[in-house]
Amino acid sequence: MAPSVAVCRSSSLLEQPELEAAVCRALSCDLSAVQSLDLGAQRCGAVSDGFLSTCGSMTVDAVVRGRHHQLHLFVKREDAKDIVSGLDSFRREGLFYDDILPRLESAWRRGSEPASPDLGPAAYLGTDSVVVMEDLTRRGYSAVEDDWMWNGVDYQTVQQTLRAQARLHAASLLAQYRDGVRFAPEVLHENFVTRRPGVVGRRIFDTAADVICKYLLPVAVKSLAVPQTPAELQRLKDLTRDLYAELDVDALRRREKQAGGVLTIGHGDAWPNNVLVKRDAQGRTEHAVLVDFQMVRLAPPALDVVMFVTMSTRRAFRDKHLPGLLREYYDDLAGYCRQRGLDITEELFSFETFMASVERVRGMCRALGAAYTPVLGGDDADMRHLHQDGDQRARFLTDAHVRGPLVARWYAAEGERGDRYRRYVNEYLEEVLGLPPSAA
Repeated sequence: MAPSVAVCRSSSLLEQPELEAAVCRALSCDLSAVQSLDLGAQRCGAVSDGFLSTCGSMTVDAVVRGRHHQLHLFVKREDAKDIVSGLDSFRREGLFYDDILPRLESAWRRGSEPASPDLGPAAYLGTDSVVVMEDLTRRGYSAVEDDWMWNGVDYQTVQQTLRAQARLHAASLLAQYRDGVRFAPEVLHENFVTRRPGVVGRRIFDTAADVICKYLLPVAVKSLAVPQTPAELQRLKDLTRDLYAELDVDALRRREKQAGGVLTIGHGDAWPNNVLVKRDAQGRTEHAVLVDFQMVRLAPPALDVVMFVTMSTRRAFRDKHLPGLLREYYDDLAGYCRQRGLDITEELFSFETFMASVERVRGMCRALGAAYTPVLGGDDADMRHLHQDGDQRARFLTDAHVRGPLVARWYAAEGERGDRYRRYVNEYLEEVLGLPPSAA
């Protein structure tokens, strides 16, 4: 773009060099070919609104070699260091969009097949401080309804999300085993689900164990189907400590390799709020796309699958549908690979090997669920205050003295909301501790 050509309006989301780089990547052109750029509507959100970073969408009109293009961009900027410091999550998402996703897209696409959102939003820029991608809301995608915590995600949304995971995992298998790609070593460096001393992830889950043992179990035990004795309460506390002491992805990788499993690029943060869905005229989910790759890692693919189903559904749903969903996920995974020239069903990753991997990750996924469900169902006013106070929000993750009293107050609340919160938390406690459902 000639120096005399200026963006018509300044952007609060992108510096001009960042905007130029994103446009050039989106349109596969050099900057010299860009004749003009014009910014249209912009929408912004910030940490005070509940986001983990400054983010927003923007429309860009570009003229390249005499041809007009309109781009719809979604932008995320790192500015919530009180939350992400130590997790390295923002830099990891930049790595995903800058380096990993293009390799996955290359392995996934067949011939001159046009780009699609099968593996996630199209990547336009990824750095240590900003990521830019296609704004899929302009294609009719939207977030999952925010009542999923209480009611669970509907069957079609779960089904399509597992299909989106199968596409991501299949692209990774194709890249590694068909094309010989070696992904950046950073995806093997774990800062979140880890037991390494001094790492923020360890503090987060030690805090979760403290909250369960010191603030929840002493009152929740009365509602659980267990002997009502001090010895039983202590047994449940000891079991909780043991479970959280095993939350370590590095150890999981070693067990997976020893058992003949595979590691793939995984989303790593498989919650319903990290999925966009497109619905048909009847309101049924017909396609799902994974977003927010801040925890992307090489890991057993079963970790994404079991984590999403555990986090997004209630126990009765899982008891009824999980076996069929696991079979369907594997068939999709194998089918996507086979269509692109890789047969995984015999030696590489059979269904039996996948199901053995599912069993290895179940405990980890249940522990992750029990760590976060007491937070997700918290009082709205309390959570809004935490969003507006960065220091308190950071301590809420890593200090049981901050999180525990809030969780205890929510658990003891009267009325319908208190009853609903207790049922919700108790269900995850029962699952993580291997207890039968209580009468309540």
